[in-house]
Amino acid sequence: MRHIVVGSTHFSAFILKAIREADPGGIIYTVERSPEVAEIMSKQINGKAVHGLLTDPATLENAGIKIADTFFALTDSDALNANLVELSKKIYSVPLVVAISNNPENAEILYKSGANYVLSPVENITNEVKSLLSIDRPSLYPLPTNMGVDLIIMRPVNTLGILSTIISMLSNQEDVKDLIALSPSDGKMKNPEETERGDFFVLVVRKISSNEILKKVEELIKKSYKRGN
Repeated sequence: MRHIVVGSTHFSAFILKAIREADPGGIIYTVERSPEVAEIMSKQINGKAVHGLLTDPATLENAGIKIADTFFALTDSDALNANLVELSKKIYSVPLVVAISNNPENAEILYKSGANYVLSPVENITNEVKSLLSIDRPSLYPLPTNMGVDLIIMRPVNTLGILSTIISMLSNQEDVKDLIALSPSDGKMKNPEETERGDFFVLVVRKISSNEILKKVEELIKKSYKRGN
């Protein structure tokens, strides 16, 4: 496969490594304004360096965008990434276009520009922190738009006693695709009924209903607290 990676951010080296590991025999073009930076990027993964104005069709065509399988817009400017996405998808019809969203609030702009997938490192970090601290309170862990599902995560401690009620309510919900429990110590997967104090209790839900289901779980927990008081 032919992959084109445009731009260098803090995450570019890790993404390049991931591309190479996923496709050991693939051709990877690294594109940057500076020939030195493009060369440094390419050496990391035995790729090919191209330099020039990033939005110049000539630069992109030198990297073989007309026959590219994937295109990664990884600059530190979301506006520039949106322009690159639009060029790669709408002008050159690259099958898979991935962009990085430096500001999570710009993810929707990148999707509207034509990105098939948006990487949002800041959002991933904040969501992971929330899920780690979701003691007795469910938190929403959004997944990429094109995956069609989200995760709702809770770590029951004081709510362990009502978990069976939550499971019973959710098991009949059409938009709840799976219920699982995970041990925080070793990641061992369990049946939801086996959830222990402090485990991760995870719901896989359809994205279009994730907020509605989250609210239902929150309301059930509130009612249980009121009865307990």
